[in-house]
Amino acid sequence: MPNTNINRKIVLAQRRLYDISSIEYFAALATQPTVARKAIINTLVVELKRIGAWSLIDRLWLFASETQQAATISLVNPLSTAITEVNSPAWVADQGYTSDGLTSYLDTNFNPSTQALKYTLNDAYFGVYNRTNVAENTNHGHFDATNATLMVDRSATDTATARINQTVVASTISVANTDSRGLISVRRSSSSDIAIFRNGSSLGTGTVTSNGIPNNNMYFLARNAAGTPGTFSTKQHSIAFVSSSGVPVVSFYNAIQTYMTALGTQV
Repeated sequence: MPNTNINRKIVLAQRRLYDISSIEYFAALATQPTVARKAIINTLVVELKRIGAWSLIDRLWLFASETQQAATISLVNPLSTAITEVNSPAWVADQGYTSDGLTSYLDTNFNPSTQALKYTLNDAYFGVYNRTNVAENTNHGHFDATNATLMVDRSATDTATARINQTVVASTISVANTDSRGLISVRRSSSSDIAIFRNGSSLGTGTVTSNGIPNNNMYFLARNAAGTPGTFSTKQHSIAFVSSSGVPVVSFYNAIQTYMTALGTQV
């Protein structure tokens, strides 16, 4: 029979060492992280709470993780449906996922239209941390017959472009960007205002009226084109997130960069 006193002591010891949200994430993992890795993850959780970002995030996937299964579990809301690795995108420990550029991608199994609590029509923020600098006309996100949310980190013509919760025929925000490495993100902070960021700094802003959140799953390493994957990216994705626009851009980037630096795979 299990020794309840020992189990209770283990739980109490964990609570002294780790934030409760870290413990919940660890419990969702098939293989427990090493003690050193738990400390790195817990540092990220504590910092996200300190800067007021944690409560504004719907999903935060650490693709740069110790095990591949951990890469599919969201740090925030770890009991949500895990990511599906479609056609086996390549995964490297502490670095993340890369598509073959032809068929492989990540289906987040997260439909912001029906599942998001923080990410809303006029209060939305999402992005990815890339480890590679690639100029290619590929994007990630999703669109249905009416609305689109898509981001190009760096195109073949050295631009970053974005659509977020707007009609598929509405204008695309386009800004100069010659480096896809780091945290590339898109924010809608009102019914009209959109901004694109790299590593916490604004690359540019634009004005496009919102219309609706696409009603299908968001993809990374590809886009969900009304249920069909396309424009497969060959960039290496280390982290992805979906949140409210209230997340403090600079502080959030700093927390993510600190995590990647602790792994030794920052860019």
